[in-house]
Amino acid sequence: MEMKLFYTGEVNAMAANDVRLAEEFIQGCEYTVIATNNKQTGARLSTVSNLPAQTMNALYFATDTESQKVKNIEENPSCEILYTDGNGQVILTGKVKVLIDLETKRAKWQDWMIHHCPEGVESEGLCILKFETSAVKAMLM
Repeated sequence: MEMKLFYTGEVNAMAANDVRLAEEFIQGCEYTVIATNNKQTGARLSTVSNLPAQTMNALYFATDTESQKVKNIEENPSCEILYTDGNGQVILTGKVKVLIDLETKRAKWQDWMIHHCPEGVESEGLCILKFETSAVKAMLM
């Protein structure tokens, strides 16, 4: 199997074609794993659903404001995100912001979210995680 992309380094130093390949890969993944951390329990892995139009610089995920991952992010915003299809992988390192403003929630709302958030887009329990990438490790076949 031929390697299409192998890259380790800062996201801003990636070649345009490498960015395109990595973005196509992550946009093709329905789910991903986010690793958060806190002083009491250490590392915690959580599955999150990919929202449309993910880019290498900014990725968005919807979650519950009361989730453990949000509590961890509020304590320590440094996180890693893993995308994999079983053959290739993209690991992103960066920081996460928890966004609760209605404008962002409306912009990122997807119809399937109603199953997790029956109160709808205006629910106080809904927040959007914005992941800002600083470094990338990518190996795509």
